[in-house]
Amino acid sequence: AFVSANAEKSLEYKPKELILTTGYLVDSFGRSVNGIAYFTSKGRGLTGYKDGRLIGDGSLEFSWGDTINFGIDTFELGSTRGNKNTIKLQDLGSGNEGKNIESLVMRFSEENDQSVFVTDKVTEVFSKYPNVINEAISLSLSNEDIQLDLGNGNTEVVKGEFEKQFESGLAEEIDKELGRQKLAFGEQYRKPKQIKAVDSDAQNVQRDVERLWGATQQAQ
Repeated sequence: AFVSANAEKSLEYKPKELILTTGYLVDSFGRSVNGIAYFTSKGRGLTGYKDGRLIGDGSLEFSWGDTINFGIDTFELGSTRGNKNTIKLQDLGSGNEGKNIESLVMRFSEENDQSVFVTDKVTEVFSKYPNVINEAISLSLSNEDIQLDLGNGNTEVVKGEFEKQFESGLAEEIDKELGRQKLAFGEQYRKPKQIKAVDSDAQNVQRDVERLWGATQQAQ
């Protein structure tokens, strides 16, 4: 017999108490990621913390199937569905964004062989720039370095746009304030994409480089 949608809904099992699932935020190497703020429709917290105390296991609690948003103070890292127990940093965004999310966290974190920690200092610095920090640091930029072939055996490596943004503006100020001294995630392993940047006239090398990277009026 036909059962109305409302009748079906009334027959659904509805638990009297909210059942929370424990998940774990990890990086690409499986290390626990701690100190990242997370928000769900049922509550909020910091990964790796329990009742305000650092546990260091990257854990978080959520209702199964809920959307989980992650960030550092007001800076939005990304979000994912709570439908698995292990959540990778790169799951918080697609393509470049996922890689850049992990790169950003690694850039400002303290780490050891088993764990990654976003310290109170990072949160404190980010909190100085509420909301505007989301415009100052873009997670959607290309993270691919380019190796330009200048001819005669000479090459020039141009940083990807994601890394380059930390060389100016508010992103640079934050970078300096946090004293970033280590390589960004994967930087030591990343091979730059190769592009031949010369034409038949060797004197046009620099012009070609500038044209490729929008450094002259000709690029506009």
